[in-house]
Amino acid sequence: MLLKHLPAAGRAAAAMLLAALMLAACAGSPLPAEPAPATPTAGSTAGPAPTQDTDPAPPGKGSDPVPSDQSEEADQRLAPAVTNLTQMFPNVTLAAVDGFGEYTSLVLKITYRITPQGELEVLPKAEQEPVIDESITPADRMRCTAVGGAFNQFTTWFPDAAILVGGGSLLGLTDGQGTRRPLLKLIRTTEGLLIAAGPGTRDPEYAYAPCVGTQRVALGHRTEMYLNPGDRIRVRASGKGRSALTIRLPADPRPFVMFTFKGRNQRALAPANLVLLTLDLARGRAVAQYQLTIAMQPRVALAEWAVTVPAEALEGLPASARARQEAVRRYLDTCAPPLKPMDPCTNPHGVLPRELGRTAIDT
Repeated sequence: MLLKHLPAAGRAAAAMLLAALMLAACAGSPLPAEPAPATPTAGSTAGPAPTQDTDPAPPGKGSDPVPSDQSEEADQRLAPAVTNLTQMFPNVTLAAVDGFGEYTSLVLKITYRITPQGELEVLPKAEQEPVIDESITPADRMRCTAVGGAFNQFTTWFPDAAILVGGGSLLGLTDGQGTRRPLLKLIRTTEGLLIAAGPGTRDPEYAYAPCVGTQRVALGHRTEMYLNPGDRIRVRASGKGRSALTIRLPADPRPFVMFTFKGRNQRALAPANLVLLTLDLARGRAVAQYQLTIAMQPRVALAEWAVTVPAEALEGLPASARARQEAVRRYLDTCAPPLKPMDPCTNPHGVLPRELGRTAIDT
């Protein structure tokens, strides 16, 4: 099987991604799907106010209490059921309220090894950086722990991304064609967060906890618009005589979410956006945090995380599975990057390709 030709460090990860592809191709069928690990719905500091703070709500509910009579209005405020078909990458679901309204935020992380050539190889499941859960206290949110910066998972950002580098420095960012992408420096606030300042900033700006894993960093950079597959990040590790390294963001795995709506026949599909990239150059690790937000109405009954997989992993699969994967790729590219919460591609009125429609998914 072609997986044996992949680098040894990536074979287990590729096998898991291949399993995720098969599950995504058969979503809705009787195949078992592992539920998302430790994914409580929690209150969020979503939006531009870094000082806003709410306590986590009980798992499965929004930030406001749900009456015991389970009225229709209360039922509509429940967060959707979330299934993680990747069975590998940790995710968390939160309820958010800000100036844009009330919505659900879906977060997923992917942890990579940075190769000497600047490629990103998915690490095994056991080495993936975890996400926050209901054990996180308000005091933990500003700390740099095994989950990284908890504050960063209680926050949503639009329409940009942050790059935080530990053990070295960021030299520049270009797109896949080599065109330079602008970067704004992040400076420390009195609360200990990082925020963009100076020419090119927006009003308001979003803040970031300065965490690269357990390491606290002194500065960072913000992009204009999200980070994309193919983008190239130029860095240099600390130390005399260290050479610059170009890290390329891979095309796969690309996270996306499939949505089933309560009381409706339509389905929706939307890509998650890369909003935070932390690079630990001393350890050779990168963590990419993805975000997707959905409106409370129309009610989403089920959200299913899935990922695209490398082309070489598609060889030997049935033609229908390959066609579905190709259709997913094409469709994800048609979704414009959201500029504010409640991604327009998450609504039930989009026209999915035939390979992605309910008949293809449920049979």
